[in-house]
Amino acid sequence: MSIRVVLLACLAALAVAACTPGSTESTERTSTTSEPATTTMALPAEPLVVATASGDVIVYDRDLAETVAIRSGESAAFRQPVWLSTDALLYGEASADGTSALVSADAVTGGERWKTTFETLPFYYLPAPVGSEIATTSLRTDPDGDLIAELVALDGSAEVISTDAPFYTSWSPDGMALAIHAGQERLSIRDAGDETVIADVTGVFQAPAWTEIGLVTLRTVGGAQFLSVWTEDGGFRDIASIEGPVRFVAGGGKVAIQSAAVSESNGVQASTRTQEVPNIPGGRLAVVDLETGQIDTVADVLAAVYQWDPSGDRLLYATFDDGSTLNLTWHVWSSGEIRDLSSFLAQAAWFRDFVPFFDQYDQSVSIWSPSGDRIAYPAVQDERLVVVVEETDGSGEDIIDDATWASWASTR
Repeated sequence: MSIRVVLLACLAALAVAACTPGSTESTERTSTTSEPATTTMALPAEPLVVATASGDVIVYDRDLAETVAIRSGESAAFRQPVWLSTDALLYGEASADGTSALVSADAVTGGERWKTTFETLPFYYLPAPVGSEIATTSLRTDPDGDLIAELVALDGSAEVISTDAPFYTSWSPDGMALAIHAGQERLSIRDAGDETVIADVTGVFQAPAWTEIGLVTLRTVGGAQFLSVWTEDGGFRDIASIEGPVRFVAGGGKVAIQSAAVSESNGVQASTRTQEVPNIPGGRLAVVDLETGQIDTVADVLAAVYQWDPSGDRLLYATFDDGSTLNLTWHVWSSGEIRDLSSFLAQAAWFRDFVPFFDQYDQSVSIWSPSGDRIAYPAVQDERLVVVVEETDGSGEDIIDDATWASWASTR
């Protein structure tokens, strides 16, 4: 089965919690905290964190000069580093002795801030906005393969909040509440330890997106599926109808959205309620203005991944090239204009782990640089695993060798 077929199947089913690593030997969970070393160093402008093929974590400055390296050594490997805050990193640690951990490190010194040991390796984590009492969510599977969702506090202590699968989340902008989409049916809000269900019949999607406008989600009413915005005071406001399994990302008061469903009924008003809002045809990558409801078509082909730039004005998206399922081409859409960027061969592990769940990773990993003039992504060049740092004006690119993962410090 080709990888493209697997991606389509993932879109159609939307029932897998995530691509999880193999289970490890059971160990007791502990957390340790240490103070970062005092230093006169400062975090560079527009830092980029990268994971190497050997399991190290490296931070680069805007000129791609290495500023700090956290070496894993022979006894462990670090994976999927993200930015916990403006000056702290978060990454998983898989040790050779079978233990696993979630680690926070100082982005300037590389010193460990806290480390929480788990019986299995976390495979996805969503840092909370600055100001929250929680550091991050954490998802992992137990040795039997069952999902465990946890909240990790600022001191590294962890609390189990769910064993439902699949399980997707989004933080409120102030970090005080967490939206939870669990079991493909329950949408709830966790606030101050209390969880309130706001919809027990949801649309077919993965991750909600909490914006300054409200919580962007899908819901099903009378057999029809709607792109909606929920606010605590106003409840649900339907923006558009859309069929089938859907993925979307939000930015700048807009949503980029695409359904995998293409049927004869797409575009047909199915009920009186759907006549009240516009319809988004299946298979079309579209941009929806959350305030006005205006819908703009970006592309009529399946997009493998898409993400807004920090300003929310430009949408980066990748389409499949003919001839190979791992050959992709980047494009940037803005106000109806499209700029074609580079074609590249995607790394298989990145395509497996990131692409099917890009709508959730959109909230933790930034492909865009903070200034929006560059993108960074894993690729294969001349049989080498690299991270490509590409200018979005098409003027050129730089290469980081022996690299498998990258994320800019985000301003979104």
